Amino acid sequence: MSYALLQQAPSTPIHWVSTEFLGRYQRVSNAVRARAFQVLADMLDVAAPSFFLAVTFDNAPGSITMAGPTEPISAFTIGCAVSVRWNDTALRGTPNREGEFPYRFSGVLEIAFLSPRRFGDGMVTEAIEFVADDLRWESSGEVRYGIPQVLQGAPGIGEASRYARTVAIPFYIDEDNDALRGLVGGALTADTDAVTEVCRTRFRDEVGTPNGIVAVYDNSPTDAALAVPHVRLDVLFAESELASLGGASSRFRGIGLLQATISIAAHIGDATALAIADLFFDAFHDVNDRGVLFHAPSIRTSGRSGSRWQIVLDVPFRADIQQ
Repeated sequence: MSYALLQQAPSTPIHWVSTEFLGRYQRVSNAVRARAFQVLADMLDVAAPSFFLAVTFDNAPGSITMAGPTEPISAFTIGCAVSVRWNDTALRGTPNREGEFPYRFSGVLEIAFLSPRRFGDGMVTEAIEFVADDLRWESSGEVRYGIPQVLQGAPGIGEASRYARTVAIPFYIDEDNDALRGLVGGALTADTDAVTEVCRTRFRDEVGTPNGIVAVYDNSPTDAALAVPHVRLDVLFAESELASLGGASSRFRGIGLLQATISIAAHIGDATALAIADLFFDAFHDVNDRGVLFHAPSIRTSGRSGSRWQIVLDVPFRADIQQ
């Protein structure tokens, strides 16, 4: 690799954090970004384009300016925004012999290229074609890439003075996780208030207290003044249905969603938020806690919200309530 690292803000050497002891969201996000960076470096090596490339990553504090082996004659710069977006977590089958559930974690790598308007689309098109050809159907470590798509514009980036196109490459990993963990407490819950308390207590005991993460609950005062990182927990209930009749009471099956909004400061990268998302997955997937059965969490959205970077995580659950 002979690309030149010309500028970075802040001025610290670029490095990729070891992924050996990280959870799947943080580990795979790092691997996907590192692969994207390698593809961009290869593009500059092979194509030797007549422009600089200013690369930014999710919630990063600045940009990295790159050039090919021969410095471009002009000072023309194309912006490049690299983002990793996670999607649903899907159960792929029955447990294996070790009692582990096979899960597929899916996401999209988005690489947006931006150039000044009225300069044509040749340079942006050339860059997109190189990236798409390089990553199409590729297997890189545990990550599998799919068919790239070219999108108009650049998600979340204003285009008033820039021409923008984005190449979006789906990816996934397959990972086995512990099967349904044993019952904790009774098999029935008293009411929706009891379900809410189980959700909050499990977060406090398994995620919040051991890791020093502050929680904000439903209908609490605004969290604008809270320090980051913190997690806002909302317990959302859907309609319940009759599960059984008998005796003096009936059993109703309620389904719902524990929604966790993870907030960290802007411009510090997303490692902390992804690490918290990994803690959520490990604490809540496939566990029956006092009659509340939690399923595998999924990251629903991620991105800037005001002065913060947020990840919204959904944890579906169901519970049988005696009434």
